[in-house]
Amino acid sequence: GSGDIDSEEFLGLCRALQKLTKVSVRDMIMMYTRKQYAKLFNLVYVEDKAHPQPLESRTIAFKDLKIFMDTSAGMLSISSADVGKVLKDVDAEQLDFDTFSDLIQKMIRGKSISVVVHAFEEAKRIRLESRMKAYQKFEGTAGPAARKGAAGTASPGVPAEEPSKPADKKSEVTKTTDIDIFSEAFALMDSRGGGVLSLDNVYEFCEALPDPPAQSVVRKLYNQFDEDGSGDIDSDEFLGFCQALEKAVGTSVADMLAHFTKAMYKRLFELVDEG
Repeated sequence: GSGDIDSEEFLGLCRALQKLTKVSVRDMIMMYTRKQYAKLFNLVYVEDKAHPQPLESRTIAFKDLKIFMDTSAGMLSISSADVGKVLKDVDAEQLDFDTFSDLIQKMIRGKSISVVVHAFEEAKRIRLESRMKAYQKFEGTAGPAARKGAAGTASPGVPAEEPSKPADKKSEVTKTTDIDIFSEAFALMDSRGGGVLSLDNVYEFCEALPDPPAQSVVRKLYNQFDEDGSGDIDSDEFLGFCQALEKAVGTSVADMLAHFTKAMYKRLFELVDEG
């Protein structure tokens, strides 16, 4: 009457279930495991409400899976190196359920699938919380006035000052650009909270634009401003990158940030909405 059952009691339960349902314990395990893998998959999957798909037809973005794996690895006592080994041979941008399941199985190496589900749920919570905090900070410190300033709009009666063109990638931020906009853009893009941006972070940011630049263009700019060759760009390198990106796409960082924020809100709604 403890409210729990131990391993010996569980054996009796399984025998009774097997007799009642005519389903072998092996098949029960397979069905339960598949259901848990489906739960994991759907935590990462971003559903298109207008075009719902059955599990077998759904795909997830590789970059989203990587973020979830990186975030949950510590909770599962899995090193970043081990995550990298599992993902190194993946060359597809979209993954179906079977491919996803194979990757997860390699990563968890015998750990309880239920524990992995809890870790992914926590990873999802952390990611959403990080995005919401970044957006709330943006709303509080870089509201309409800051965005107006960032777009280079002059005050009434004052002629707009022509921004100086950056001489090189280390040039100063233009006078008409509010530094807060760059800070908030960086914070919102930094999905892992590590103080650096990966190429995937930048791709995601640019993909939210109405007319996103080609990935080859983004990658070229990214590599140009990754001055230390670390594979990431920090906040200082990000300033030069933003100036170059503004010039490449003809859109201010403030407007880019507005598009990205809108996309994140839509995504947040889709992740939270259970109906």
